[in-house]
Order: sequence, then structure tokens, then C-alpha cells
Amino acid sequence: MILENTRDLYATRQTLVSEATQFFECLFPSGLPVGMKLLIWQRQIRYSSWFSDLTAASEFAIEVSRTTDVYFGAGLRSEGLSERRTGGSDDVLAIPAFWADLDAGDKSNGKNYPPTIEDIYEVLNDLPHAPTVMLKSGSGIHAWWKFDRLWLFNSQEDRSDAQQQLRSWSRMLQFSARKWGWQFDSSSALNKLMRIPGTLNHGACPDH
Repeated sequence: MILENTRDLYATRQTLVSEATQFFECLFPSGLPVGMKLLIWQRQIRYSSWFSDLTAASEFAIEVSRTTDVYFGAGLRSEGLSERRTGGSDDVLAIPAFWADLDAGDKSNGKNYPPTIEDIYEVLNDLPHAPTVMLKSGSGIHAWWKFDRLWLFNSQEDRSDAQQQLRSWSRMLQFSARKWGWQFDSSSALNKLMRIPGTLNHGACPDH
């Protein structure tokens, strides 16, 4: 499944909410477990909102994305975090997938990213496992490899194991990119923030 982050200006609000909800339901098909929250973060005002309902999270994200870049927490957080926190890795209680935030094009940081999104696809097609979901983020691809079920952390040992495996997954992607002489950044933090389908990337859409 390939989804868009950059909003179709002719799409209805209902369509955009439906796309975001479809994405969240793909990652969390059984909904959110009791005691766990989905983070929706507004970058420009650095404000966190916490949700236990996927449709409500989607509706909110589409609404506020008219004026700010909106992200969600890839890992589910514990309850009780404030509006000014996104939570650290130790606040993450479960993850639905491995993920990667893959940039393309010429960047000012001097890194040699794949020139185009199509080049990112070429790297991903060379992997032993295809992504479950790919989201065009406006500057690259957010790729997701969904687990058969939510990976729940019942102990710090579980969390550390997930962190190590996510780092190994990120290193494998970086190694694959080097075959073409390209680079990928690491995106292996358990508290990683990722884009939501149907929301605007205000950096990629300066006219909006």
C-alpha cells in the first residue's frame, strides 16, 4: 500500500480522514490497548495530543494539519504524559512494525541521499521483505514493515530487545543503500515521530 503525505487540494475532508484512519487501522488493526495512547504532535507549536481512538486521532490530525506539520508517535506511549512532552523511548509500551524515514534529493547537510523517490523504491525492492505500507512524505518515503501482532513491552528487557532489533533493521537499510553509493539516515529511535497520510508537509508545500 502506497499513501500520500502531501495533501490533494481537491480531496474532501472525509476522504483525507478516511485515508489517515485506514493507515492507522493497518498498523493497529485491533485498536489501541487499554492504558496506551497514540501521540499526535504539532511541530510548529510543539504540542502533543493523546488519543485512545484511531478515528478521533485521524480527524484531529487532518484538521490541525492545515496550519502545522503533524506527526504521530510510531510507538504507543503510556498514559499520563503532558501536552508539552512527546515521551522518550522508556515511555514506549508497544510498536506495531519496524519503520524507516528515507530521504531523497539534494540536501544542504552534504549527505548523498538517493536522487529521487524512484531510487528509494529501487533500494527497497532489493530487500528480502517488501514494506507493508509506504508513505510519500514530501521529501522521501516513510516505509513500514508491519508485525503479525503488536509487539508489547512487558519489561525493560523487551524494550531493549526491540530497540536493538530496530537499530539492526536501520543498519541493514543503510548497508543496502551503500550498494548504489547512497546514504540513509538512521531512524531507529523507539519514540520516532512519523508523518500521517493526508496531512500537509508545509516545508514541501511553501505556498500553503
